[in-house]
Amino acid sequence: MWLGWLTGAGLVLFTMHGEWATWRNGDGNVLFFTPALGAVILLGVGAYLWYKKRLSLGPKKIWLPLLVILLAIGLRSIVDLSIQSLLELGIATSLASSYFIGRSLGLETLRLFVPYTLVSSTLVISYVFLESDWDRWWTLLNGGYLNELNYEATSAIIVFGTVVGLLLIRRRLWKVVYLVIGFLGTVLTGSPQGVLCLGALVFFVLVRRDIHKYLTVSVLVLLILLSLWFTIGAGQEQFQKTSRALETVKQGALLDEEHEDYHWGQNRIPAYISTLEEVSIVGHGYSVYSTSETGRKTVENVPLVVLDQVGIFAALAWLFVTCWSFTKGNLRYIWLMLIMLGMFDHTTWTMLAPHWWLVVGITTVYTGKDYIFKNETTKKDL
Repeated sequence: MWLGWLTGAGLVLFTMHGEWATWRNGDGNVLFFTPALGAVILLGVGAYLWYKKRLSLGPKKIWLPLLVILLAIGLRSIVDLSIQSLLELGIATSLASSYFIGRSLGLETLRLFVPYTLVSSTLVISYVFLESDWDRWWTLLNGGYLNELNYEATSAIIVFGTVVGLLLIRRRLWKVVYLVIGFLGTVLTGSPQGVLCLGALVFFVLVRRDIHKYLTVSVLVLLILLSLWFTIGAGQEQFQKTSRALETVKQGALLDEEHEDYHWGQNRIPAYISTLEEVSIVGHGYSVYSTSETGRKTVENVPLVVLDQVGIFAALAWLFVTCWSFTKGNLRYIWLMLIMLGMFDHTTWTMLAPHWWLVVGITTVYTGKDYIFKNETTKKDL
């Protein structure tokens, strides 16, 4: 039990990229970075499980592609040999440790994400009403008090945690409360990515007929609250930047850095094209946080980030593991969110990097329920 909570602490710390979680000296150099502590914890738990002989490789069709990714990361770190690359190689080792932890400890390792998601959502909701300047719509885009400047990252954490909680919480009434808080927290970040993920989740629930009267209650409560939010005009203000950015993309315009919608768009289309035009077998430089360390622009798409950083073979291996886990495993809701979060952002390769590896490990051993509200349970021999 304590190993599961300790792992959860490592995963939570790994997501804390806010400036408040970074200690710098007078010259601005980083002295302590909270995610590094999370990586150390994950390495420690993995080492303890190895000492207790509780680690196993799992299916060859999974650990071989993962090994390809790790070898590609290692090769890039050697090619770009520096203190920074060695530190990131150490963090990459914690990713492998996360896979083994997932296989050994299972879904309980994510239990700490339930209170973490509630806290994150509550801080987003509080921030909107306490800190926003209602005459300036852009102040409605927020990551809450934990990560004020990165609303996309906060929405990713809440979306991931919401789905995890819905699978872990047993009483349906508490699922209703948790679902409402998670959905509200996501929407009030103002993140288009978060809303897209929630839409995909609702669609998937309907397709799978994972429906119960308590789900209806959740939807009704959310509709009432969101109707009030848009009735007072806050919703329109909050998402007008998204609508303008989408209209810009629709018109085929490419944004420059001086354009007011550049930050949301990150000039995605040229970045996608550039990545595909500059494909390298071994990539252009690994970074678990962003490609900015290598001097290249961040690509807001995880398969393309993997392709750009560590090469084509690692990207194909990542795609295979992700597709296999989604189609063959029993954690389809979690995988749906990880896939959606990777479509227009790099979160699952950066802030949620160990979470992807951990969930891969869990997927290879998990045979529990694959539904949120239905009682039906599926079992597979993976």
